[in-house]
Amino acid sequence: MSVYNLISFLGIFVLLSAAWILSSNKRNINFRVIIWGIGLQLVFGAFVFLLPVGAKFFLYLNDIVVVVLDSASAGAEFLFGRLALPPRDE
Repeated sequence: MSVYNLISFLGIFVLLSAAWILSSNKRNINFRVIIWGIGLQLVFGAFVFLLPVGAKFFLYLNDIVVVVLDSASAGAEFLFGRLALPPRDE
């Protein structure tokens, strides 16, 4: 486990603590929802970082999203011409 993973793990609890401290109605917090949310984040994190199939799955999804975005950019360029191109650095 790298230091960045540990920092991210601790960041969940830092953000949760900050939200609790800044809350104006601390008695109305539903801890069941919070525990479920943190649990789901930990399950997804374990799936991605501990199982090789998890990382491959999300890389596959990333490839699909990149293809869709490239297609959308090509369509916008076809439809709008030069207006769809990003500005050039000069």
